[in-house]
Amino acid sequence: MTKDELIRIVSERNGLTLKQSKDVVQGVFDAISECIIKDRKAKISGFGTFEAKKRKAFKTRHPKSGEIIDVPESRQPSFEPSRQLREKVNKSMRLDKYLKVSRLIKRRTVANEACDAERISVNGKPAKASYNVKIGDIIEIAFGQRTMKVEVLEISEHVFKSDAPGLYREIK
Repeated sequence: MTKDELIRIVSERNGLTLKQSKDVVQGVFDAISECIIKDRKAKISGFGTFEAKKRKAFKTRHPKSGEIIDVPESRQPSFEPSRQLREKVNKSMRLDKYLKVSRLIKRRTVANEACDAERISVNGKPAKASYNVKIGDIIEIAFGQRTMKVEVLEISEHVFKSDAPGLYREIK
């Protein structure tokens, strides 16, 4: 995606003119750049962290002459994606969160407790609440005497109650 494409998307989604969108996008870029230049982190919740990382001095060879060159210490702009962004990119989600979003278990704390008690397994192995569920995983949940087995079909952050069963398929 180019900067112009980003400006157009911001304009369309927010009902702004292209000029207004350009100012907004440039303002965000400028604010992030200023933080990095001042050696501060620009942390954007749910997206990631921009910062300047120090790179140690090192020696290397000149590709043509073979002469050894000293490369001085420097600062490099760096981006570390948030867990939420990584989950979106990898189409995965924490097990406890998936169980709540899919409404297989009502509360995330209850899902955590079930994982701790080893009443939940993924692909035949007991799973911790922090396990990253992926499409195609088989989740088995023990409810007292009853056991429910489901296949993960979709991963989504937010789902209406009526659409929750579409995230999984019950296996008999």
